[in-house]
Amino acid sequence: MDPGTCVGEIGFYLGTPTSASGICEEVVRALRLSQRRLAALEQEEPRAALLLHRLVARKLAQRLLTTNQLATALAG
Repeated sequence: MDPGTCVGEIGFYLGTPTSASGICEEVVRALRLSQRRLAALEQEEPRAALLLHRLVARKLAQRLLTTNQLATALAG
């Protein structure tokens, strides 16, 4: 995974346990966001929260596009 990768965001947004996991092969700096902290961010810094949601939406859209391309290539 590259820097800036989100892990577990689908479960986070759906409120379900995440199916994501990972093993780090080198030192990693990671941030964790709780539902409570996101709600506080939305209240205290709505523009920052909007940017965060846009970032995650973009990452999800990129993954979906890649998955669709792979599925098309495998079906062809």
